[in-house]
Amino acid sequence: MPGATPAPDGWLLDITESGDGRSVVLWVKGADGRVRRTAVDYRPPFLVAGPREELLRLVRRLRDDRAVESAALGVGRTSLFEARRHALVRVVPAVNPSRRALARAIDASGGYATFTLYDVDLGPPQLYYLAHGLYPFAPVAGSAPALVPTEPAETVDYEPPPLRVAGLEVRLVGERRGRIPPPDGRIGSVRLGDVTLDGPEEALLDALVRELARGDPDVLLTEGGDEFDLPWLYRRAEACGLAPAGFARSPAGSTSTGGTRSSTATPTSPVWSTPRGSPGSRCRRWRASRRGPASPRWRWPARSSSASTCRGRRTGPRGSGPARRSSPPTAAA
Repeated sequence: MPGATPAPDGWLLDITESGDGRSVVLWVKGADGRVRRTAVDYRPPFLVAGPREELLRLVRRLRDDRAVESAALGVGRTSLFEARRHALVRVVPAVNPSRRALARAIDASGGYATFTLYDVDLGPPQLYYLAHGLYPFAPVAGSAPALVPTEPAETVDYEPPPLRVAGLEVRLVGERRGRIPPPDGRIGSVRLGDVTLDGPEEALLDALVRELARGDPDVLLTEGGDEFDLPWLYRRAEACGLAPAGFARSPAGSTSTGGTRSSTATPTSPVWSTPRGSPGSRCRRWRASRRGPASPRWRWPARSSSASTCRGRRTGPRGSGPARRSSPPTAAA
């Protein structure tokens, strides 16, 4: 059909900053359902405008600054609505996390009046989106890092990506949700999708990590997750001596190819919590790593004509035995 949108090779779920400070990570879900991460070297510059003589002095000073990868004087436009070109210094930081501190130091060196700085308030992921014409959840053709969106960001009628969605709910021992939890409240159960985990807290959290890796959801739906569920999971993991990073996704392996390091997350790749704004904005991201081959014990509740009421309950004294996993059966005929 003329004008039909080509079928995408995948969907760009997100772009995040890499831990090395010198790259961003592209998370792409392929048509085969697998999520792949590719780290791309990317340290975007910010621009400094001001009197030409002051800019020349700034360039000479920054050449000896270890926080600066490069600083070069050139000309360019400072606005989409202005045709005039101005003298600008293009500053590339040594590592991305130092962008704002470096910009503040430059601004202070000019008495907060000599220089005007541009592109400081945007982080590397946002700048990568803009520089490459990409956006969160974009259907894309090609493979990372050479991704091309198959639809413009302004498209109103579009097909959502095939996301795996799971609900998440954390409950504390002896406490009702919605009330202010005690500072030392222990987690008694966690519901992830159709699976409910309960038992000793440390075993429960360890089982949750394995369940996240097994189900590999793309989206976690929570009610108050940013305020309670997610912070409390991290808090109790630290209290139990577990690495909070275990809840997040991480690659199974990586290979280096020139300036780009790519790897396939199998099955651990970016997991999302409920967004508070538009898709891809202000989402709390999880990176997950597997923990050993062991799996929690299964507990099957009795059959019932109402699957929604068959959650299964833990039996025996609380605090004894491994974490159990209960899953509602299909409704009886």
